[in-house]
Amino acid sequence: MDHLSGDEYVEEEEEIGFGLEDSDEEYRTEVNCRGLPDDEWHSDVLVSPQNSGSENESEDRPQPGPFQTYEKQKSMTDYKWKVGTVFADKAHFIEAIRTYVVHIGRALKFVKNDKRRVRVRCMGGQGKCPWTTYCGYLPSRQFWQLRKIKDTHICSRQLNIKILNTKWLSEEIDRCLQDNPNLKVQDIRKKALRKWNTKISISKARRAKLMATRQLIGDFKEQYRRIHDYGHELLRSNPGSTV
Repeated sequence: MDHLSGDEYVEEEEEIGFGLEDSDEEYRTEVNCRGLPDDEWHSDVLVSPQNSGSENESEDRPQPGPFQTYEKQKSMTDYKWKVGTVFADKAHFIEAIRTYVVHIGRALKFVKNDKRRVRVRCMGGQGKCPWTTYCGYLPSRQFWQLRKIKDTHICSRQLNIKILNTKWLSEEIDRCLQDNPNLKVQDIRKKALRKWNTKISISKARRAKLMATRQLIGDFKEQYRRIHDYGHELLRSNPGSTV
């Protein structure tokens, strides 16, 4: 089993660029591929919650209305992004972008990432690829919604995916590590190349393995704690019994 020390675990920073001349004025005036002016963003025009009339449904619960809620995809190779798609939070949208990037092998980059919006562009084709998307937070609805998408690539597939980080990779190898605790770093790299046609550095594979290992150990400890507490509760409620 590969030797992993705590000092080797250094999570890489999020790759977020702010040097592409994106301005607030651009967000107010641009039009998405379905003809929706961005000023309609502020009127919540995409969000029109429908009351189902169900007695069990809370009146205060934010509803996405007629728009679909994003669900994690097993494969995003042929995934079609749709304006109006709802995400529970920003983390879900970013995870969806990472998975999409790995599966299609394109050079996407976060060019805007703050508390109310995330914008992503494809940097392939020497920066000429038109693919872009924009997702924003709706405080009144308490969820994130895809506001703009131009779902067309004219660039070639990339082998090195910078947006693929340690956390995403650790979650992908979690099951493999459960089945094979002796999983080697080279095995992780081979898996990435075979499954996603993506190159993974030795250091990133090592950090991902360490993160996944720590998560598994934490899960085992939590399961043991619950069993221990359950045993004590049985003894308390059934004096004289043995567990």
